[in-house]
Amino acid sequence: MLGVEARREQEVVGIRQDDHAVTVEVRTTGGVRELNARYLVGCDGAGSTVRGLAGFDFAGTDATVTGRMAVLDMVDQEKLRPGFHYTPYGVYVHGLGVSRLSTVEFDGPPRQAEPLTVEELQDSIRRVSGTDVTITTMSSGTRWIDTARQATTYRAGRVLLAGDAAHVYAPVGGQGLNVGIVDAANLGWKLAAVVRGRVGEDILDTYTANGILSRRACCRTAGLRSP
Repeated sequence: MLGVEARREQEVVGIRQDDHAVTVEVRTTGGVRELNARYLVGCDGAGSTVRGLAGFDFAGTDATVTGRMAVLDMVDQEKLRPGFHYTPYGVYVHGLGVSRLSTVEFDGPPRQAEPLTVEELQDSIRRVSGTDVTITTMSSGTRWIDTARQATTYRAGRVLLAGDAAHVYAPVGGQGLNVGIVDAANLGWKLAAVVRGRVGEDILDTYTANGILSRRACCRTAGLRSP
């Protein structure tokens, strides 16, 4: 992996930095130890520990919908029209080449913490579609929400953010994956050039500007809101 050392089962519990380096405190089975690096990039998802410890502002809006989706079997799928359908009670998506069903209800975020069940999805599709369709088996069931948040900067000194650690929103269309890849491509060459002494570190400031522009452009394409 190009000289990269992967360290597993280590939890980041502290970050401090100065003008020359970043020190990361990690908890392992043997206790807490320190790792030192010139820069730290947080790619640790929507609930990013790095973002929180480094004090980034994560501005935006909370969830307003509950989305549910799964691959499943139904005994009477002819009661549902294939494709995307808006109803007075939400949205449902059925078929489109695979045995997948999705629903969206505009009644706020999920109230359940447990995994999605057949009963929950069946209740949702019945509410949204107005049918009495029956689900017999289900796999890959999940919920999603439309929280929209973005770090106001992607760089705080020697700590940077990428992917969902820097921005989150509804997963419709895979926009988060696309923007995360753009983050990596944008930051990777800039950080490598700085570390190798080919350019000054002020080039890292352009990463925030490029990242915010690419995310907003992606949101406009998908019809999503951007904070």
